[in-house]
Amino acid sequence: MSQPEDTLQTQLELDELREARPFYAILMLVLVLVYWMALQTAPSLREPQRLIPFTGLLIFHAALHWWSLRLPARPRWTLPYFALQTIVTFIIGLVTSGHGVVLGLYLALAGEAVGMLEDLQRSMPLVAAILGAAVLNFGVTLGWSALPGWLALVIPMLFFVMVYVTMFGRQMRGRQEAQRLLRELEIAHRQLGEYAGRVEDLTVTAERQRMARELHDTLS
Repeated sequence: MSQPEDTLQTQLELDELREARPFYAILMLVLVLVYWMALQTAPSLREPQRLIPFTGLLIFHAALHWWSLRLPARPRWTLPYFALQTIVTFIIGLVTSGHGVVLGLYLALAGEAVGMLEDLQRSMPLVAAILGAAVLNFGVTLGWSALPGWLALVIPMLFFVMVYVTMFGRQMRGRQEAQRLLRELEIAHRQLGEYAGRVEDLTVTAERQRMARELHDTLS
């Protein structure tokens, strides 16, 4: 890869990080609200034996989300990342005894999978695995008899999240493609300017050499 192409790729990656960071900042705010709501609506979570692991797990969960910004450059870590996040979310569900806020963690994880893989069809197995973990989580904590009603609530929400993330991802990729083309045009324009300058220098040099030869021939 040439130097301009390296520079272009680096700039595009930086632009992608800048565009994603505000949304991950919003996600961090949502996790803080989830934490606060869980403590307000479940007084038992304030007990030290549950508060400490719940707080630690949620901080670890948030740190993994923020670290996932680097995953596009490390695709081999994508599946291990989602496996670890699903396990952490599952444990949070056990610690909170199936508190409703855990549903938001699973939905956010499924939406992140769709957005990161950039393809709804490719992400379906991963989303299905996340949903399977959520079903097992809530079945164990809330009881299997409540599962049909829970699924009736979750599946439409999950569908909405996946469609929204897919549409937003397409718009973001469209902007990135437009930025890429614009920067390629800028690089091509700069290169053409450099080539024109070189051609002009070569033309002037050739003309001077021709005039020198003619002068030499005349004097001879």
